[in-house]
Amino acid sequence: EASREDNLLGDRIGKLHPVWKTPAFALTVQAIIVTVLCFSTFISPSVAAAYWMLTALTTITYFIPYLVMFPAFWRLRKTQPDTPRSFKIPGKVLPAILPALGFLSIAFAVALLFIPPSQIDMGGYFQYAGKIIGGAVLAVVVAEYIYHRAQKRNARLSMAGGK
Repeated sequence: EASREDNLLGDRIGKLHPVWKTPAFALTVQAIIVTVLCFSTFISPSVAAAYWMLTALTTITYFIPYLVMFPAFWRLRKTQPDTPRSFKIPGKVLPAILPALGFLSIAFAVALLFIPPSQIDMGGYFQYAGKIIGGAVLAVVVAEYIYHRAQKRNARLSMAGGK
């Protein structure tokens, strides 16, 4: 919903099928992505290894923004202390401790992802870690590409008097 409101993915992704009233293009893109992920199981030593890898990649991709947000909290609190905020952590100690705990717990969870489960054959350690790092980097690069492409498109539309 938010990506449609901000037009991050373009008009086509949110367009509804004229008869069935479903987001047909979005469902097709989703099906292609899921198919690629399913075919990736063929290069894994086992289905359990593929499932673990997909779970690890999903988790690390989900946690990456939090690894940026907690330090951003500190920086904004220091560089812009007088900016009005909808919520402010009271005191002097709590605003330092709570984000630190959040960052450390997320960093610990990410570090745990680099320990392959002993019950599942994941191949060599460096192969395993390389897949996790490569997958996370790929996810960030794709997300940045989509975001910047949408920003350019939206800037062109606003200059042309469009949306």
